[in-house]
Order: sequence, then C-alpha cells, then structure tokens
Amino acid sequence: MINASRILFPLTLFAVCGWGLFSCATSSDGPTSEELSVEIGTMEPVTKASIRGLYVVSDKIGWASGTDGTFIRMLDGENWVVDTVPGYAHLDFRDVHGFDENTALLMASGEEGRILRTVDGGISWVEVYTRLDSGIFLDGMDFYGESGYCYGDPIDGRMVVLRSNDKGETWKEVTAVADALSKEAGFAASGTGILKLENIGFLATGGDSVARVFQKHSKVRMWAPFDTPIRSGEGCGIFSLTATTNKLIAVGGCYLDSTNVE
Repeated sequence: MINASRILFPLTLFAVCGWGLFSCATSSDGPTSEELSVEIGTMEPVTKASIRGLYVVSDKIGWASGTDGTFIRMLDGENWVVDTVPGYAHLDFRDVHGFDENTALLMASGEEGRILRTVDGGISWVEVYTRLDSGIFLDGMDFYGESGYCYGDPIDGRMVVLRSNDKGETWKEVTAVADALSKEAGFAASGTGILKLENIGFLATGGDSVARVFQKHSKVRMWAPFDTPIRSGEGCGIFSLTATTNKLIAVGGCYLDSTNVE
C-alpha cells in the first residue's frame, strides 16, 4: 500500500499491473461513467517506420512519430500524411507533442538526446535541445498549456529532467531531483511515463527493487519519489501515467516477462 500522506497532491493512486489493482485510499465522489459509441476500422499503412509517439490535439488534428526520423500529421480527423526530418533519419522519435496543426515537438530516444520543434506544420524543424553525453536516453515529455517537462534515464545518479515554459522553444535542465536508485530508469513508452498537470508534474520509473513515481508541485522545489506496488526489476516498472480529478493512475508490469502473472 502507498502512504498517501507522502503525496503532495491530493490524489488517490491506482496501480494497474495487468495482474491486479492496488489503491492507497478510496474516494466517494469519483467521476461518473458515460456511454460511448465506438467504431473501429482499419486503414492502409502510410509508412514502414515503427511508430511509437502519438498526440491528438483535437478531433481533426493529430501528430505521430517513429523510427528513421519519421513524423506523421493529421489535419482532417482521418488521413495521415507521412514525412521525415532531413538530416535526422538515424533517430527514433519515440515521443511527439502537438500544440496545434503547425506547432509540435519531436523527442529522440537513444544515444542522442535531441528535441526538435516546428512552427510551420513540419516544413522546417529547429533543434531546441541537444545532449550527447554517454548514457543519455530521453523517455518522454508532457505539457500543460505552455509549460512542460521532459525526462530521461539517470546520469550521475539523478534522473534527467528538463523544463520549458514556452511550448518547448527553450529548455532548462532541472537539478533539484532526488537521487535515483542504482538501476532505476524510465521507459520510453509513447511519452506517457510523464504527466504534467496545472500545478504538479509526475514521472514514472522502474528497473530497480521498487517502481517509483517522482512528483514536483509548483510550491515545492524538489522532485521527490514515492514507492508503488507495481512489479519492478530488469525490464519491469511503470510504463504509463494518467490522472482524473483526484486520482493518479499508473500502469505497468514487465515487458521481458509478460506471461508471468505473479
């Protein structure tokens, strides 16, 4: 169970592991469910690239990203147009964040830490962040309005955390981050291992003896971790985060041992 008193933000945390549901508290006024009409169809592939990043701005506008420097844009709610960023074909863009039909960010995961930005619908891109240190591996980014964070695996014993207050045009590295565990890391899971809300940010980890969530409230300087009951270890931990009005939800498991339900 999670000690709710350690959570600065008044949320109930649900940890969905695929094998069970864990909660640190209960809430009597959760959101009501609504009936949804869902239609599922198939579309012809528009690229052979492996697509990992996805961000839907509205019913009409969406962005996606993937290997070989690939990005995809949707403007009509149905058709996706594929393109690549010249000079970046060697990169795997595992996360994308769209602000509108023209403005978006691409984040590269791998041995090169790079973030690219466009303001003209992908016609041109500007590299707004670069870090090529040994061990750099960016995992994801998220925004609330113009303010957002990007995070990556630890370097020198601390998770890499970046902050932007101008829709990703400029980035500043954050140093007030609690120490990481020796094998702790994040997962480049479509950018959903990090969550930015109005007054608080969360980032998720795994890989060591415990899967943790780091949190940073606007009134507190430090990114501080708390433990979760999600399975952790090599290839195991928290893959994705989301939140309702008063609940933080984490989903994870072990992608190296996905058939083990213990």
